[in-house]
Parts: sequence; C-alpha cells; structure tokens
Amino acid sequence: MDTWIEMTSTMEKDINETIDSCYPYDWEENHITRSLLASIRSTFSSRRYLRGVENVAVSFESYKLDGKYETHFGDIVFLIQIARKGEKPIVGAAFVEAKRRDLKSIRYSEIKVPQARRILRVAPRAFYVLYDYEFTTRFVTQEGYSPWTTPRSPMIARGVEYAQVARVLATPINAALASGSKDIGLYNQALPFTAQFMSRYLCGLDLEYEPEALAVAAGWREKKGLPRRIVRVDVYEGREPPEPIKINDNLYRQEG
Repeated sequence: MDTWIEMTSTMEKDINETIDSCYPYDWEENHITRSLLASIRSTFSSRRYLRGVENVAVSFESYKLDGKYETHFGDIVFLIQIARKGEKPIVGAAFVEAKRRDLKSIRYSEIKVPQARRILRVAPRAFYVLYDYEFTTRFVTQEGYSPWTTPRSPMIARGVEYAQVARVLATPINAALASGSKDIGLYNQALPFTAQFMSRYLCGLDLEYEPEALAVAAGWREKKGLPRRIVRVDVYEGREPPEPIKINDNLYRQEG
C-alpha cells in the first residue's frame, strides 16, 4: 500500500510519460488533457488504498461533454467529495483551464484575458494547468520562495521528497492576470500539478464550495456555460464509499 507521497511520485512519473507520448506530434491541448486524465485514472485504479492513520481510498471517473456547447468554465472541473471517518462528507470543485506551451517558444499564446475573467466570476479559485514539453525547476516548493539558481535544495539534501523538476504545473488564474504574463514567467507563482492535485485539491483546499459553483461544476447550469470535462473524485476513509455526486448525465458521457 502506497503512502500519499509515494502516490504523488508515481503520478508525477506517469504524467511525464504522458507528456513524452504527446510531444511533439500530438501537442494539442485537448489530446494532452484526455491522455493526462486517462493516465491519472489508471494510476489510481491500480491502488485500492493509500496508507495513513486510516486507509484512504480514491476513486476517479472522467466525463466528457456530449455535443457542442460554449464552454465558459474551463477545460476540466474536478468535483471532489471528501469523506473522513465519523464526519459529514464535504463537496468542492476545482475549476481548471489547460494551456500548452507553444512549440519552439516560451509563450502560452492561447491564454485569453476575457475567458479568464469569465471563469473567475463563478470560480475565483480557478487555476491554469500549464503543459510544458521541457522540464523546469522554476516553481514554488515547500520551502517557499528560493532562487532557481540554488544548486541543491537543503530539503532534498535532508531527504524530504517532492518533485525536483516538473513539466505540468498549476498556477492561479487570478495570479496570472495580476502578473500579465503569458509565458514561462507564469511558473513564478506555480506548483507542480501533482502537488496541487494531491496536497491541495484532494485535501479540500483551493476548492469552490458555493452552491452555484457546484451546480456549474456538475453540469446543471447549461445557460451559464459548461465545463468540457467533469472528473468526479471521491476521497474516503474506510471501505464504504459515500453516495456519489450526481452529474448531469443528459449532457455528459463517461470516458473509458
């Protein structure tokens, strides 16, 4: 049974293999996103429990919008239910807009300010997930801010594990707007996506909990716009999963 940090390391490895498979000939956002979600789903499905004080199970199901709709609210919504033993489950949503680095460039030219502002109206904690075909060390670590020219992290020297390099990063959309950056300068306020997903989202942090945001996240607000993909995630202690969150299956079909 893996620990949480071991699972994070495995997920980082699987993500890097996915990026390798997409670059350069399939370097397209929708293809990368679909491949990335399939990789994460496979990572979790092969591990029934993660080791902790209580054994923790994580279930992961991906749904794609069936048909053509204007999608104002991001490429992916992670609809996350967290059920700790003896406590009432909580449900939150992480809105994510995926962008890929331009080939032979440092830019993310598909970042659009009007789109970002629309997303933030419903999901003020929304993130960009940035796909890069090169490894970078230019991101925020558990140490906080540190110069990227530091030859060796003191935390690594003491044996504390985290992603030393990454190719998929996450940065708050509001921070991206504040900086005005549309290139790898976005990494100044970024984390490896694995750290954001495992240590933040799956622990109930950086999620939207307002009823209206959750209704959009589950596909019930068609007039306001719909996410391209919904990923339903249950994180629960013990052997009995909670009642699944209801998704609008008139508009979304499950991806295999």
